[in-house]
Amino acid sequence: LPILIFQIMYTNSERSGQLLISLTSSPKEIECAGKIMSEEAARQQQSMTVQVIAFDSFVMVVCFFSTILCSRSLTRCNKLRKDTAEFFKLHKGRSFSFSNHMEYINMWYIIIICNDIFTLIGSAFKIELETRVFSISSENYEICSLMLGLGVLLTFIGILRYLGFFKSYNILILTLKTSFPHVLRFLVCAICLYTGFLFCGWVVFSPYHIKFRKLSTASECLFSLVNGDDMFVTFSALNDNTSDAIWYFHRAYLYIFISLFIYVVISVFIAVIMENYENLKHYYNEGFPDTEIQKFLKEDGEMSLSEIFRHVNRDHKWQSWLFCLFPCLSCFRRLSAPFSEIQRV
Repeated sequence: LPILIFQIMYTNSERSGQLLISLTSSPKEIECAGKIMSEEAARQQQSMTVQVIAFDSFVMVVCFFSTILCSRSLTRCNKLRKDTAEFFKLHKGRSFSFSNHMEYINMWYIIIICNDIFTLIGSAFKIELETRVFSISSENYEICSLMLGLGVLLTFIGILRYLGFFKSYNILILTLKTSFPHVLRFLVCAICLYTGFLFCGWVVFSPYHIKFRKLSTASECLFSLVNGDDMFVTFSALNDNTSDAIWYFHRAYLYIFISLFIYVVISVFIAVIMENYENLKHYYNEGFPDTEIQKFLKEDGEMSLSEIFRHVNRDHKWQSWLFCLFPCLSCFRRLSAPFSEIQRV
């Protein structure tokens, strides 16, 4: 019989007049001397357990084959990337850039593989907990819930790939994809500024302010201020016995931080994303610029890009929804017309 053990701790070690209260719970399994349910209820519970284990086993089998198929596709893409890079180096006299290399690496397959691995581990833990092979402890439940939670998260992120087959949804995905390098560079500068304010507040206000008592709570306080939350409490929670210098510095510190991050940093962050969004709208109307590989395929004497991919029909919406429901089936999709074999000299 599983039971929950609760523990309430009152912390007043700092004698500051502010009592910290924490509640922890941990599951524990105990053996009962008699029967706690009827035979009919026991049979129903056993039948339900068998059905759940069968469903989890089916999910594990599907995830296993999905991982194998996606790994196979990534291996073939990587082989094609190496052959193409070598061809460009031998026949064109130039090396591939990083962006050209990344065109051959399908990041969606990597997400699907990570999703399948997390789901496999979580389902295995769930089966072991159902069959009582693993003890019912908070650690085992935490690992199981963490793996299954990450698997569900990556599953729904992977659905965005199949929504990208439709023009009305694709612009959002492309905006996130093209904005990521610019946003990453901007975040490096913003994080440096944020870290400076974080350590300054922690060092100066930790003896006087409960929200700056720890480095983690100070970071949570500043992040909530960036989003405009809990401002009045942050201003008013300073101890009354502080000196005038700390009081005035506290006010100036919060005013400068809030004004800088809300009016400047967030506005620039939004502007970076909006600029990429406007560029994508222009490309949709005027056409996307060709990459180096596409320019090579369009050169005189080479097979045109339209001829290579003329068998690919992105208007088959039923295929898109099928791949959305069953992601592993996309790994079976092959080109109906093979590429011309490249002869090396």
